[in-house]
Order: sequence, then structure tokens, then C-alpha cells
Amino acid sequence: MRSIEIEEMFKDAERLYEEALKDLKAGRIRKAAENAWCATLRVTDALIQLEPARSLSGAILQLKDFMNYASRIQV
Repeated sequence: MRSIEIEEMFKDAERLYEEALKDLKAGRIRKAAENAWCATLRVTDALIQLEPARSLSGAILQLKDFMNYASRIQV
């Protein structure tokens, strides 16, 4: 997979996460959870595509880094 496509996956994940935050503020809990879950899946897919040979523990660390970043965003 090309790096441009992977970058788009990360951007899509960030967009979905931002939508989740907006939904949460508006009280749309189910939609917020859906968007947050989709963002997590997109980041996971991007990380797998980025380095397919990466170990599972490495991918988990990358996902934790993303979640750390996401948790610092103010709602």
C-alpha cells in the first residue's frame, strides 16, 4: 500500500475521532461510540499496512500512542 493511502487512513481516523467528540457533546452517545470505534479500526488498519512485518507488541504500542494523543484532545 502506498504511503499516501496510509496517510489518508490516519487522516480519516482523526476525522472520525473529532466527529465522535462532537457527537458526545451533542448527547449522541451511540453515534459517538460508533465513530470512536471506527477511528480505532482505521488507525489499526493503517498501522498494519505501514509495516506488515511489525510485531503485534509494536502495533499495540503505536495504538497506545494514538490513544494517548486522542485523550489529550479537549471535549
